[in-house]
Amino acid sequence: DCKENKGIYTSLHLEHLFNINEFLNISMYTEDVALKIEHIQINLSKIILLDEIGKENLLNFSSSGIEGINFAAYLTEINKSVTKVDLLSFANDLEARADQLPKGALENALKGHANNIRMVHNQQVVPLEQAMSTLNQSIRLLKRTSSELTVKVKNVISAVNAAQLLINNNASLVIVQETKKYMDTVVGYFEQYIEWVKESIATEVAACKPIANVIDTAVDIFLCSYITDSVNTFWFGLGGSSIFLIPAIIFAVKLSKYYRRMDTEDVYDDTENGNNGYHKEHLCGIHNPVFTSSVEQW
Repeated sequence: DCKENKGIYTSLHLEHLFNINEFLNISMYTEDVALKIEHIQINLSKIILLDEIGKENLLNFSSSGIEGINFAAYLTEINKSVTKVDLLSFANDLEARADQLPKGALENALKGHANNIRMVHNQQVVPLEQAMSTLNQSIRLLKRTSSELTVKVKNVISAVNAAQLLINNNASLVIVQETKKYMDTVVGYFEQYIEWVKESIATEVAACKPIANVIDTAVDIFLCSYITDSVNTFWFGLGGSSIFLIPAIIFAVKLSKYYRRMDTEDVYDDTENGNNGYHKEHLCGIHNPVFTSSVEQW
């Protein structure tokens, strides 16, 4: 396990002392939460999307005859100019004619009227033109949205009634189902995190590959290189001696009976021939008391 760089928790089987699965087991909590969610009671009957007065107002608006308005006539009138004469051009022309008159009260009066016309244009005509432009856009929007107004109002009322029926009858069930889906999603995140924690503790926390490397290095250096390698010749010689010693012992045991037999037969053979078995010793000057005394007595 250490050579595979696993953690100390896995290598030393610490799960027998401290089982992390028991502390990271969330099944009991998920069951409790799921049970509580199943018993949720939600009452949305007080929620009213559109009351009867609102429906009646929509129906009255759809039957008000707005679809019969002649929008083209309105747009034609609105697109007309606010004044029949361009006041700025008229004021400029009036001021030019006043300049052609001799100096006097009439010239000054005409120029004063020209300035008043410009003031009327700036203060009244310009805001009115802006309001007419806004009215033009509003009428165009009303024309676009009021087409098939009756059908649209009926569709809106039908959709509101369907939504109201769903809220009154099935809202609680739908909310419970969606809550379960959300709970499953959250629990899935927790389970992924717990698996990551388990994997980290088992393989990444306190990885012991360096310890295995140290042990292997120590074994290689102190046992193999300096001890085992230095006595390899001794082991080889001892093994060779053991190999040759066994057949030597067997061969010696097999030959021992022949040596004993030779000793015994030599003595008796010499006795039968009148030799006491020590003739060689006697010839060599060795005294044999047993056979000497017997011969003398005889």
